[in-house]
Order: sequence, then structure tokens, then C-alpha cells
Amino acid sequence: ISTHGCLGAEYRAKYAAIYAEVEKRYNTNGYPAFLLGDMNSRPTDAASVEYRKYWNDVYRSVSPDAVTGPFATYNAFDLTRDLNTDTKRLDYIYYRNATPLNYVCNSKKYDSLYASDHLPVYADMVIK
Repeated sequence: ISTHGCLGAEYRAKYAAIYAEVEKRYNTNGYPAFLLGDMNSRPTDAASVEYRKYWNDVYRSVSPDAVTGPFATYNAFDLTRDLNTDTKRLDYIYYRNATPLNYVCNSKKYDSLYASDHLPVYADMVIK
């Protein structure tokens, strides 16, 4: 499931539970499943807490030495923002029934500029 989270905090938390219901409905065999995208929610927000009731967060699941890149994924095209201390981690990879090996937040710049106002995140996963 790939999504872009609602902008209203109340709706983000409501939809977080709906994604779990969608996965349960269409994945009755318990195959590996993924939910990813710009959730517009910081890790401490109600929506993120709701997501983690059902899904595993790759960033939280791997050891710190398996994490590459900054914490924050939202840069607002601000080249002076310290993405290692900023709390705007808004992009996530959630999973079920798989094993993450690493987590990468790619802060590469092109001609000294970010390609987007969000940094891409990705992970290598083991699927059995």
C-alpha cells in the first residue's frame, strides 16, 4: 500500500486504522505486506502511534548501525536545516511478515539542491 497522509491530524489518525483493515481484508494468507509513503505525521503524533499498533516501522526495527542518513525526511528545500536534529520524519516504510536489513534516508543533493521537499527512504528486506 502506498499512500500520502491527510493534512489534518484527526483524519491521519482515523485513516491509520483503515490501512490495517485494508491489509487484513486483502491479505488473508498473511503474506509480507508493506505500507509506505509520506504520512505527514511525526513519530510521536497520534497517527504514527496508531500505525505502529499494527505495522512495524523499519526505522525502529533495525539496529542504529543499520540506519544511514538523517532522521528527518522533510527538508522544505531548506539547505540550512539540520536534518539530524529536526523532528520532521514524515516518510515511512511500515511492514508485516518480513525482516528489514537496513534503513536509508537519502539526503543527496543535485547541483547543491534537493530534488524534492522530502527525502526518499528505502530499505532492504528479507521476504520468506
